[in-house]
Amino acid sequence: MKCWASEFGPCRDGQSGEHLISKSLFTGDRKVIVNGSLWPGGERLLPTDALRSNILCRYHNSILSPLDTEGGHAFDQLRQAFAITQRRATLRPREWPVFAFHINALLLERWFLKTAINLFAAHASKEWWADPTDRVTEPLLNVIFRGAPLPFPAGLYAYQHYEAEHSSADSVEYHLLSVPGDRILGHIFDFRGYRFLLWLSNQFGPHRFVAPNEAEHLKHHPGAITHVLNGYLSHIVRFHWESAA
Repeated sequence: MKCWASEFGPCRDGQSGEHLISKSLFTGDRKVIVNGSLWPGGERLLPTDALRSNILCRYHNSILSPLDTEGGHAFDQLRQAFAITQRRATLRPREWPVFAFHINALLLERWFLKTAINLFAAHASKEWWADPTDRVTEPLLNVIFRGAPLPFPAGLYAYQHYEAEHSSADSVEYHLLSVPGDRILGHIFDFRGYRFLLWLSNQFGPHRFVAPNEAEHLKHHPGAITHVLNGYLSHIVRFHWESAA
């Protein structure tokens, strides 16, 4: 049995057939659009069941259910935000009633980390799977399963002005950010048209590793992304970083 979280505690209940990207993002859809380095050849339309892989046991997978739920909720909030942008862009400019959408950013950050590991594990070598201690480090397991913080400058970044390039499709695009020697520095997600960077280094920030025109808009632990249409504030996506504790 394969489980990338085996070092977090004994595995049990058999193999789970984990969805690499939470099925909750695509409720009601039997096929999803994927793109990125793990799917060569450009954008592809795949059945949701094609995004399953034996990489977690049922026990560890069940513990992560709240992350899957928040991933789906965040995806839906961004879907609704895009719908307002699309609708109001066709109307006469005016002072709009301002809508707000809310995302639990702590859970979303953990969801991105869990999903990045899912995607990596599904394509990992036999050597990676052979040594449990060489798979996912204890600090990262503690972030995913216990909610431990990623030490700054590691953590979730948002591209504050990426909304100008939104796609109207329910899609996820993924790219691995690494340097020579196969050292993984971060993971880039285009998530329902919004771009996020999950940065893993706590020694230096990501800005010199992205394009200069993107770096100036890259925000660590964003509080909000505002949507201004023709000079008028239209709606806000708020990211809540407060711990429930």
